[in-house]
Amino acid sequence: MPVLSVTRNVYKTTPGREGRQRPQGDDATKETSLVFVNRFTGEAFDDYDDYVEKMKFYLARQWSCKYTGQSGLTFEEALQSEAKAGLYVEGMPGTHVRPALEIVHHNTLNADQLVKRIISTFTAELVPGEQVKVGEDDYIVVGSAAAEQEAAEGEGEKNATDQITSTSNNSNKKFKLIGKGGEVANKMLTLAKELIKRPKHPLNKPMVRSWLYTVASVKVVYDNQPRGARKKNAWFAFPELAKEFSLSDDLPAGLSFKPAQTKKALEAKARAEANLKRKLERAAAKEEAVKKLKREKEIKDEEREKEREKKKLMLQNTTTLKKGSMKYAAYQVLKNVGSEGLSVVDIMQRATEAGLRDFSSTHAAYNKVFGCLCSAPKLFIKVDRGIFALRQESEADLRIIEGAPRTPDERETKMGFNKENTTPPRNTGPRETHMVKVAKAAVCKCEEKVAKAEEVFNEITNTIEQHAKERPRKIEIPSELQWNPELETFTGNSYDRKAIMTHRKWVEEEKSRLAHEAELFVKSRRQEYQKAKSHNKNLLIKATSDLNSAKDNLKKAQKALNRAQSLSLVKSGNFTPDQLTKDKDLQKELEREKLAEERRRKKLEEKEKARLQREKEREERLRMKEVEKLEKKFPLEDNLLVTEIMKLKESNLPVDLPLALPVLEDDVDPTFVQVCIITACLSTFGKLLGMQPMKFHEVLQAVKLPGPTLAGLYRDLLSVLLLDGSQHPSGLRRIRRWVYAMTSEWGSIAWPDVLSRYVLAKPYVDEKVRRAAEELQEKEYQSISYEDHAHLLQFLLDDIVETKIVHEEIDKWQEERVDFVSQKREDKMEMRRKERERQEAVKEKRRKEEEEKKKRREEFEKLKEEKREKGEDVSQMELDEVEEDEEIDEEERFQIPEEKLEFKGNENDRKAVLAHRRWIETEKARLQREYEAYNKEKQKKQREISAKLKEERKVLEAEALAHSKRQEVFDRELAKRPVRMNPMGMDRNKCKYYWNVAGQKAAVYAQNPDNGDWKCFSDETTFDRFLHALDPRGKR
Repeated sequence: MPVLSVTRNVYKTTPGREGRQRPQGDDATKETSLVFVNRFTGEAFDDYDDYVEKMKFYLARQWSCKYTGQSGLTFEEALQSEAKAGLYVEGMPGTHVRPALEIVHHNTLNADQLVKRIISTFTAELVPGEQVKVGEDDYIVVGSAAAEQEAAEGEGEKNATDQITSTSNNSNKKFKLIGKGGEVANKMLTLAKELIKRPKHPLNKPMVRSWLYTVASVKVVYDNQPRGARKKNAWFAFPELAKEFSLSDDLPAGLSFKPAQTKKALEAKARAEANLKRKLERAAAKEEAVKKLKREKEIKDEEREKEREKKKLMLQNTTTLKKGSMKYAAYQVLKNVGSEGLSVVDIMQRATEAGLRDFSSTHAAYNKVFGCLCSAPKLFIKVDRGIFALRQESEADLRIIEGAPRTPDERETKMGFNKENTTPPRNTGPRETHMVKVAKAAVCKCEEKVAKAEEVFNEITNTIEQHAKERPRKIEIPSELQWNPELETFTGNSYDRKAIMTHRKWVEEEKSRLAHEAELFVKSRRQEYQKAKSHNKNLLIKATSDLNSAKDNLKKAQKALNRAQSLSLVKSGNFTPDQLTKDKDLQKELEREKLAEERRRKKLEEKEKARLQREKEREERLRMKEVEKLEKKFPLEDNLLVTEIMKLKESNLPVDLPLALPVLEDDVDPTFVQVCIITACLSTFGKLLGMQPMKFHEVLQAVKLPGPTLAGLYRDLLSVLLLDGSQHPSGLRRIRRWVYAMTSEWGSIAWPDVLSRYVLAKPYVDEKVRRAAEELQEKEYQSISYEDHAHLLQFLLDDIVETKIVHEEIDKWQEERVDFVSQKREDKMEMRRKERERQEAVKEKRRKEEEEKKKRREEFEKLKEEKREKGEDVSQMELDEVEEDEEIDEEERFQIPEEKLEFKGNENDRKAVLAHRRWIETEKARLQREYEAYNKEKQKKQREISAKLKEERKVLEAEALAHSKRQEVFDRELAKRPVRMNPMGMDRNKCKYYWNVAGQKAAVYAQNPDNGDWKCFSDETTFDRFLHALDPRGKR
């Protein structure tokens, strides 16, 4: 059996989809399902994908010959190599099995090195039982003379094979021999190795290699070294052989099935286990804490739910009235009325008179009051039609709360105007800019801070003054620290001197203790007084600094307000800087602001235009996205297409229903279709079978006008089928008779009889074919109908497709098609991968740009907030002001500032005036040169960018062109290897459409899936209607 050259998982069929063998005997005729048979191993598969996968596995160059060791072969080549080498490979001599096994067992060499080792070992050594020659006589080796000598000396009996496997190359080594037959029978000799000759070497490489794979297998072991374990492959004799020859199961020293761990690894493992234990303990503690918190939360939630239910129950039994509401007014009116009640009109009138509610301005007041009284059945009761009274038992469950003003007068008063002044107050002063408002808000804020700081300062000053005016008080010692003289009286036995002395001692100690504690108390009170004094002093210092800081901030805010008001007036155009201030610096600043405001206005206009343009583009993109999103829904199943389109039309999306398919009325003769199939089959397999391909009109003429051409076609097809003979149930004897009849001189006459017998002898033949064969027996072949000839030809071609030669060719085509399809798919995947990489690069670039914009936007917001806190106007600030790589306007960049154009020196100094003029001319020339250089550099960069884009576009176009050419090559190769005739496609009714079948291009043929009828159309009008009716949104 060939050996895998690389380590890999052996092919396994998918569970539930295992291949099955062809049925044998009687079951072979009953089996009608299609199976795929592997020609190497005879395996059969129901699933074609499993069959192709297994064929790829066997055709891969990953096998090696177990006799010669040649690798890089397919499974079939390895089998052939083994079959060829096996003719010359002998079996392993029995005398060498045990010593060779001892060399193999637990050896870590690879197969080639191990084979060389075994052969080299037995080249220098002789094995007991091996046949040798001494001169012309035959002898048999008994053993080594040195082994017997050691056994005689008492060093322990050793096996002769142990001596053989030892690596001894001593030239003086002697062997003991015994004669074999003839004059030297049973004659004992002891000779040196040099005097003993072999007829031939008992071993060779193919023999040892073949034997090696039958007695041992490879397992993974580890060579444990001080620096760590190394992974190796060791040979192990099969268990039954190891037991038979008593081979040790223990591994040699230094080898083990598990890698040895170093001290460092063991320590790391212990640390990992300890860390895992700690982590588990922490997780358990955390889980316990979470459970505890969860339990506490559940308890709290239960208590809260109980409180909520309690409040809800209380509110259900309580009626709440809001002052100023309709219910409150009705309650106050009906409270003083008995059970007779009042009508709704009376209630409204009395409520208005009592000032409880004004219903004069209420729209549909009667309906609202009536609905209000009906909606509170617990408070009001309906006595009669339109008459309501107060329910007496509801007074105990009544709750009144304060409410918002409900009358129109109250609302108008709250809003700040009354009936006399029906117009709300308006700000009649000049309109303030955002910068002025911010500055005023900053001034108000600073004034509030100053007021608070002054208030704190005054409070601390008053506190200090009060403390200074107060005289120091004498510190009163608490009573518990004062001595009680009554404790000095001894109440015990006056004759007990020891007790008296003890009492006196306690009195002295207690007095000293109280005196000490009183001293500490006085000291602590003095310290507290000093601390309060120092604390007040520190507070005064802090309040003074806060007050001064607030006043400074107020001055800055007032100055900013003045500047903001001036800028606002200047920007309005009603005032000039000279009219607002006499400060030269402020006047220059106002002039600059005025110019900046004009530039800003122009820039805003340009930005507005750009924004409108972006809005247009955005709307277009959204429309395109909507269309793209709509297109992504398709293709759909054709039965669901109309339903989905109707849903989309309800959403006002621009979609149209698919057009109706044209009705085909031209019928096609079934025999015409059969002739097309016959012609296509002959053109596909004609050259393979040694037949001359025929065109459609030739086949049609031969079928409709039977003659020598049709007879020759029948004879050629019968010859192929009879020579193969695998598809016919008749015996070989009958087939030989038919072949003899076809090849004899009577073949031109006998073929109709052979054909009819061939057809009638097969079981399960279609009734039409059987009837045609019977007519062929009864009549001349020219007399039967052309439909019968078509049935017979199609039957013969169906059998030819099942012959071995055609099957092999189809299998070859299928394998080649699989290779081309996989190459085509890989090419498409590679193209898509490159496209995805380009898209990812563009997205990454766009993401970085967005991050930079976000960062600049955050910096801009931060700067804007800082300016707003300083009281500056930030309403006109734009994001471009904080961009790091801001491009300055070219007109400003390459022009001399206006303040430098004006001569500010002494106008009477002619020399200075001329120097200023010369400087202006020189500066203008320099700026012009810089502007030209800047334009050149800018144009150069634009050219480089356009060239780069053009080059990238060329590369993409070249890749797309190469990809399309490769796809066309694959399509052409696939078209050269047809497996079956595929239709052009199917319509929504699952009708199949064919064109250019057997060279018929004059019409398009359609097959109905329900009854198999054929239709066709050949006019351009029907073809155009058919093309327009095909909808790409459907799957077919």
